[in-house]
Formats: sequence, structure tokens, C-alpha cells
Amino acid sequence: MLSFTVFASCLFLVPILFSASVYSDGNFDHLTNDTKCQIYLYTEGGDFSVKELEHEGWKNISEVVFKDPKGVDSKCNSKDKENKELILSYDGNLKLTLYLYSTVDYWEIKNITATYATDKSVAFSSDNMYASKEFSWSCGALSLSFDGKVNNITTRAWLNMKRFQVQPFEGNEKVVFFESYDCTTWFTIPLWMGFLTVSMFTLIAAIGVYLLFTIKTMDKFENPKGKTITVPVGE
Repeated sequence: MLSFTVFASCLFLVPILFSASVYSDGNFDHLTNDTKCQIYLYTEGGDFSVKELEHEGWKNISEVVFKDPKGVDSKCNSKDKENKELILSYDGNLKLTLYLYSTVDYWEIKNITATYATDKSVAFSSDNMYASKEFSWSCGALSLSFDGKVNNITTRAWLNMKRFQVQPFEGNEKVVFFESYDCTTWFTIPLWMGFLTVSMFTLIAAIGVYLLFTIKTMDKFENPKGKTITVPVGE
């Protein structure tokens, strides 16, 4: 029973170690470093697409696959140091703006706005995109969607980015990313698989032990303190 417990514990630890490997990728390089308004960002590119509802149905308005930005800029209000902006310009008339908000203890991405035309832009909500002051925020596969109206036109948009990591800094620090808050939930798929596997083996072992205890031995035919049983044998 002890060996089974050790084996089950090992099965449970394997997915935990596997899922932990996606956190805190400190090897990301910084893409931009403005000494007056420092915001570090790394991404391996992604894609953006938007559709508008017309009388004939949904019409593709813009589809852009991007990697390296052709322009990077950041804005910080000298009077309001809590709000920062990071602007990334890509080919295909696509511009992504990250709106960051910082406090004493933490910082967050308020939203990511994609501008795909002169007067058209969509704001992707960014819930749960925050981290403590000394941490960055990362996501191996960032996927955002928008469903609403732009200039009174029903619009749907999607933004996907690979290996996304960002962190704002203050002062003239020249450092790489700190440890990161990752978008992966605590109970990942490998963790659930390990938990269900251990639960199944534990249930099978419990049923087996219960069945062993329900086995009853047969009554003895001979009492050692009683008379000896003799069986006459006739010729």
C-alpha cells in the first residue's frame, strides 16, 4: 500500500512540474527602452482580423499578420505618472496601443486598442492582465476578441499574439524582465489529468482493500482441544 501511495504521488507531481515550466520566462528580450517612459515588451508576432456586418452578411475589413513593428513609441504624462501608453505600428495600417495604469503596489493593462483605419479602432478588454510592482505579465498565447459597434456598425475583431510579455519601469533602470504573472490558470489541463488519474487509482485501491476485508475464512473442521477425529478404514 505504501508503494502505491508513493507511485500515486509521483503521478500527481509530474503535471505540476510540467505546468510550472510555463511561468516566469525571464529570458525575454526587451523590445523598447525609453529612459523617460520605460515600458519593456516582447512578442513573437501574431495576427489581427476584423469583420463588419452589412446587408449581405459579414464582410472582411482587415486581416493583418504581423511580427516586428516598424515603429515603437511610448507616452507618459509628467503630471500623471500612473498612466502610460505603448504604441506599436505595423505594416497594413495597423497600430496597437497598450494603455497601462500603475499604482504603488501593482500595475495593469487597462485595454489594448487596435487602430485599423483612419477613424476606426476597437478596444479589447484586458481583464486579469495585472501584476505586482516588481513583476512582469506574460502569456504564451494571448487571444482577445471584440464584439460591438464601431461608428454605429456592428463589428467583430480578433487579436492573437504569441509569447507576449510586458512590464513598465520607472526611472533609468536598465534591466530585463522580472519574474512574471502568467495568463495560465492555476488548474491547468495537465494538472487536472494528474488529479483525475490519482483519484481513479485511489478509488480502485480503496475498493480492493474493502473487498479483501470482506473475505471470511471457513470454519475449521477440527478443534485442537477436542477429541481427535478418526476415520475407520475397512478392508
